[in-house]
Amino acid sequence: MEAMSKPIPITLNGENYFFWSKAAKATLSSKGLWSHITDREFSSPPSQIEAEGEAPVTGTQQRPSHTEEKAKRHQDDQLALVLLQGSLDPTVLQSFISMESAKTLWDALKEVYGNLSNISRIYEIKKKLSQLQQQGQPFTKIQGTYTALWNELEEIRPPTVDAKVCLERTEEDKVFGLLLTLDPSFNDLVYHVLRQSKLPSFSEVCMMINTEEGGRNLFGGPLAMANYTTKNPPIFSTPKDKRVPTCAHCKKLGHSKERCWILNPHLKPNRYRDPQSKGAAMSAGNTISFTQEEFKQFVLSMKDKESGY
Repeated sequence: MEAMSKPIPITLNGENYFFWSKAAKATLSSKGLWSHITDREFSSPPSQIEAEGEAPVTGTQQRPSHTEEKAKRHQDDQLALVLLQGSLDPTVLQSFISMESAKTLWDALKEVYGNLSNISRIYEIKKKLSQLQQQGQPFTKIQGTYTALWNELEEIRPPTVDAKVCLERTEEDKVFGLLLTLDPSFNDLVYHVLRQSKLPSFSEVCMMINTEEGGRNLFGGPLAMANYTTKNPPIFSTPKDKRVPTCAHCKKLGHSKERCWILNPHLKPNRYRDPQSKGAAMSAGNTISFTQEEFKQFVLSMKDKESGY
């Protein structure tokens, strides 16, 4: 039932025009309807089925043969139109439901989805081919994906022995390979290059990349920030053995428990000591305040020292 209701096995979703067009052409050709796409007489909406300049058919009068042929062509054209409409994704069909003939629908779909830049599509195919990996999948699945991508690439760039064309493709492949090495931060530049009617030369693309990189460094773009964080790593990104120590007793940064002044007052530098009291917690010019908990810990530590623990 599914095959009867949807003879074209691929649904056009806007991103698979190449495969959909192949399946649609095969289906229409198998039903003898492909001429409705190729013949110019079907390019405009069919007119009303009526012989011009003739009186209406009445009674048992036989209908002219050309009128019957015209009616049959119109019927077949509507059948082709229905087949195409049935293979469209609902979101795509909404935009093209007003088309009244198979050819007008076909031409509109080709203009919107089929005339994308060949340069962009070639780059996309090469990117998919370079990233394709089996990853535990059955080989038949990888084989199908690889073959489909390669067939589409050959459709866009058919084999040739023309020396000039071969040189142009070599230059293009060199540019594609370079673009595939760039970081994601250059996606806007890659998009700009691929959207041009003619792919720039390798040297021109290198100049564009250097210009983009220089502009980022000048105005503090992603590359400049990346260099900054590399040269001046924050505390949280330093190795563990180089981090600022934290005292396990007073919980303050900058010293360990063994060097804590609260537990070891004798370790306090002379500049922080009161010359009159020699070892008091407060100096004349440098006041050091203690919290209640710190003072309690200090008293306990002094008692421990006096008791010999």
